[in-house]
Amino acid sequence: MSDDVASAFSQMRELGRYNQILFISDTCQAFTMVDKIEVPDVYSIGSSLKGQNSYASHSDTEVGQSVIDRYSKIVKDFIDDAVSLTSDPLSKNADMPFDDATVAVM
Repeated sequence: MSDDVASAFSQMRELGRYNQILFISDTCQAFTMVDKIEVPDVYSIGSSLKGQNSYASHSDTEVGQSVIDRYSKIVKDFIDDAVSLTSDPLSKNADMPFDDATVAVM
């Protein structure tokens, strides 16, 4: 998998498709996905190191699966707080706060 990720970023770099990338990997042994990336300006964050698991924060009984892991929930909560702290009440978008789906995609 790390070869595929590295290859994709290399091709994107050659084609000038990005200036900088923040790659977030949220899975067991997440940092193994970025082991082979050698192109500049790709920054990575992962929920676990090699040999570590990534644990669920909570699950949805209707879906029957975990819906978010602990790391992702903490990052999401941090972004939610940061967005609410930087919201400009005079902004034209003040009446359109970020919802959970929007922040999850960020």
